[in-house]
Amino acid sequence: MNFPRLYLLTDEKILGSRPLLDVVEAAVRGGVDIVQYRNKTKSIPDQIEEAGRLKEMLDRHGVPLIINDHSKVAWRVKAAGLHLGQTDQSILEARAFLPTAWIGVSTHSVDEAKAAADAGATYVGFGPIFPTGTKKQGLRPVVGPALIRPLQLTVPIPVFPIGGITLETLDAALAAGASRAAVLSAILAAPDPEGAARNFKERLDKKSRARYDSTP
Repeated sequence: MNFPRLYLLTDEKILGSRPLLDVVEAAVRGGVDIVQYRNKTKSIPDQIEEAGRLKEMLDRHGVPLIINDHSKVAWRVKAAGLHLGQTDQSILEARAFLPTAWIGVSTHSVDEAKAAADAGATYVGFGPIFPTGTKKQGLRPVVGPALIRPLQLTVPIPVFPIGGITLETLDAALAAGASRAAVLSAILAAPDPEGAARNFKERLDKKSRARYDSTP
């Protein structure tokens, strides 16, 4: 299968009072093809309940669900994968519990991304590419888009640039070699999540076609 390219992360603070499933389903209609469920406030049982409903909806659209951090939640809802930060459990530990799942890892340098790939990660998130006020990304040094192409030549797995990715900054990431993007606020906080996702998808598709057309 072709690995997904437009990755949406959820955030309960950005959603506010809007229903998670409604916003995510709208984004999926617009072209989001992989979703990470991330919730730092709900209990594990509540996360299992909410993520389970999210997976049922995503299954209808053929979109894989990734669970942030909690392998128990991923296992209970039969998610496609688990996403780990640098201070979470190891890939080896996650694989022991979820042997067939995709394992993604947040990375902030070429060395971290290479280590994740060597340890068996399925994909990496890499950033923050641009300044952002979201999560801990806002506290990390911006890595910039110039490292995207060298990284993709270094690791044999999909790379999702993340951090400050908007329609305005996406072009710079694509020009630097990106073929995928992980997006949060620019879709999740948009008045029209479906339209916002569609705009991202069109840019990614245009880049993909240009790359294909230029291949001898």
